Amino acid sequence: MKINKKKHRVIWEKFENPYQPPEEEDEEEYVDSYEKEGQVQQMHPVVLTPQGPVGIYNLSDVMNFWIGYTDFIITKPIIKLIDKTSGVESLEVFTPYRMRISIGKLFKPNVVMSSIGESINKSLYGSKNG
Repeated sequence: MKINKKKHRVIWEKFENPYQPPEEEDEEEYVDSYEKEGQVQQMHPVVLTPQGPVGIYNLSDVMNFWIGYTDFIITKPIIKLIDKTSGVESLEVFTPYRMRISIGKLFKPNVVMSSIGESINKSLYGSKNG
């Protein structure tokens, strides 16, 4: 009797930053409004990361984010498995079937993502069907 081992899949998509810098303001109007106070400074929203504060508009320039879509529920054991994969800097689970990872600059994204798929299938089925 043959046992049918289902191969679980993770499909990866490059993360596109949904935040775009505001349209350029009229330079003269901007400078005039701050010259009165003796300051010429423009404030931008930031996100606190393990690497320190990062401007929200250039977050994707600093971190190499990828969105993973799965055909299985991302459980706590799966989260631990992904989190300890070499090259994974950060992991956020958005839904039971969607996550975002950041891959370190010195790692090849395709190698890290393949490793995640292999580890998941090996953990679930004891084989390398990644």
